[in-house]
Amino acid sequence: MKLLNIFKKNKNERNTEAVLPQVPNKLNSLSAEEDDFAEREKEIARFQEYWDKTKPITDEYFHLLEKIEADWSVMYNMHSYQGKIAKALENDCKRSIDLYKKKHQIDLEYGEDTPSNVPCYRRLAMLYERQGKYEESINICKETIKARVNISDARPRLVRMINKAKRQPTSEEMELIESDDI
Repeated sequence: MKLLNIFKKNKNERNTEAVLPQVPNKLNSLSAEEDDFAEREKEIARFQEYWDKTKPITDEYFHLLEKIEADWSVMYNMHSYQGKIAKALENDCKRSIDLYKKKHQIDLEYGEDTPSNVPCYRRLAMLYERQGKYEESINICKETIKARVNISDARPRLVRMINKAKRQPTSEEMELIESDDI
């Protein structure tokens, strides 16, 4: 259509040189539009591929987060951090962390951002704290900081757990506590 308009506009001109130089420019413009369209199709296909990989993971992850919060609420209100609910919460937190790690790897592969707030790390560290399992809580805090999630919460908790464990921080722990890079 654009090419036809060029010829209509210039049909009264006898000089074909005035018309012909415009044709390649218009063809280049159409080629650029086709390239842009093809590029958008590739982006859509890449997003669909990303979606297909992450949707089952995120569906399970968010389902588990709801369950974790509900179970935590029950345990908190009962002031009981032992038993079946606590074991289920621990397992659900561990599974959620695994799902988060899988999603994070896919996000890296596709150049997507991964959320930095991952409640399952926090809940697992809190559960271990309430159970008096300070070393396990310390390990979760360290893993949390290394994963670069919940850092504002994990560093103070790490210090608190080390104090509750009645020991001095290791050099690795001090580096995690003091580092601004992580």
